[in-house]
Amino acid sequence: MGRPHGLPALQGTEKDHRQRSERRGEMLEVQHHMDENGAGRQSTWANDLIRALAERCQDHPERSIPAFTWLVEKRGLLEDIAWLRAHNLGAVPKNLDAAGLSAAALENLKAERQAALDACETEKQAEKIEERYAEEERRLQKFTEILLKLDDKMWIDAVVYIYSDEHGNPVSLNVRQEKLETGDGEKHCMRIQPKIGPRGLFCPVETCGAEWAGKLSTIIVEGEHNWLSLLRRADEWGAGYELDGFAMGGKNGADRNAAKRVLAGQKPLVIYDNDTMNDHTNRPGGWDLVDALSFLRVHLGFHRQRPRRWAWPRNVLHFRNGEA
Repeated sequence: MGRPHGLPALQGTEKDHRQRSERRGEMLEVQHHMDENGAGRQSTWANDLIRALAERCQDHPERSIPAFTWLVEKRGLLEDIAWLRAHNLGAVPKNLDAAGLSAAALENLKAERQAALDACETEKQAEKIEERYAEEERRLQKFTEILLKLDDKMWIDAVVYIYSDEHGNPVSLNVRQEKLETGDGEKHCMRIQPKIGPRGLFCPVETCGAEWAGKLSTIIVEGEHNWLSLLRRADEWGAGYELDGFAMGGKNGADRNAAKRVLAGQKPLVIYDNDTMNDHTNRPGGWDLVDALSFLRVHLGFHRQRPRRWAWPRNVLHFRNGEA
């Protein structure tokens, strides 16, 4: 996506950037959501644990020279800690203490279990409570096996992308250790997600700037850095040109509920990766994202003919070499 016609290349002071960063940073405020099934409530250990992990990782970028340098110099993001934090970025600290966080979660789970048992009125209710919390404890133990990998020194200073659910709460972390990447295109990543289900959205922004009102649909992209590069450019354009949208992080595991909430019924503008052509579908590999979002009734609009004789929808753009 190019710069809006007539705008200078750079606009906005450091104060402007920080004010927008503070507004976006509010999206990481977490509240615990419990259902209303009495003794059948969902345990809160997963919400508590992912929140603690996200907060510790967000506190670390200013002390992580490798992660900060890679994000700014290699990926071209703003050299501003507040901006990086506000856009749901972090880094794995040396003192993350994943084992300690898991142990604390287990203690909280046991206390929650006992409180639920104390509130039971019948033996049948107590049996259901025991079964449910036994399953919760097994889930926590299984998740701990993955979580403990973050205590390995190989993950220190890895970049962390924080994904949110439909309520704006952290639900998963995508951890990327660029120091282990060899330049062959393969990413060295690990997903940290204690809750069963979709992974959430990366850096959802729900309100666009006044200059875009009625002119631009909510944007959906696949990769985190596709979205971050657009947000970075929008901040350069100045106040009033903020973009609303989010990154799905790929078609598999896409969080449909969160996407529907952000879109609020409108048809999105999908920007997909211009990957190698798929000989079977005769379309770029990135088109899979458009197919995966068909439930959102993506507006395809007018078509233009391109090589390979297939139509490229007017409001479905593509990324190539890091540029839109």
